[in-house]
Amino acid sequence: MFKNLAATVAISASLASSAIAATNCSGSITLGGTAQVAIAVPTVFAVIHGYSICNVDNTHGPEVLWFSPVGTAVAAAAGSYPLNYPTAVTYANPGCYTTPDTWSSNGAVSVLAATTAHVYTCWWW
Repeated sequence: MFKNLAATVAISASLASSAIAATNCSGSITLGGTAQVAIAVPTVFAVIHGYSICNVDNTHGPEVLWFSPVGTAVAAAAGSYPLNYPTAVTYANPGCYTTPDTWSSNGAVSVLAATTAHVYTCWWW
């Protein structure tokens, strides 16, 4: 019993010491209707362990933000995912996506919205 407890404590300590800092990748669409990189391809030997991206813009009408985890985002196309717009005034129910715990990648993530200056929130780790 103590052997299992010691192993659990050792694993927990190892995981706690290997915490990965989050990097802010939030931004806005620079040219409406054109996909852009939200999370660039990591540098040599770097891996993105996860990310969270949210459509927080309620000022550009009811406008969906599209993202692609592995390529160029394209509206309403296979390989791209829609993030719903938040409720006006209250910002309730923004469309968000967070990668599963076991996910990792060394590829770029792109975003697309119809309107220039459409704002999104994004963090990767």
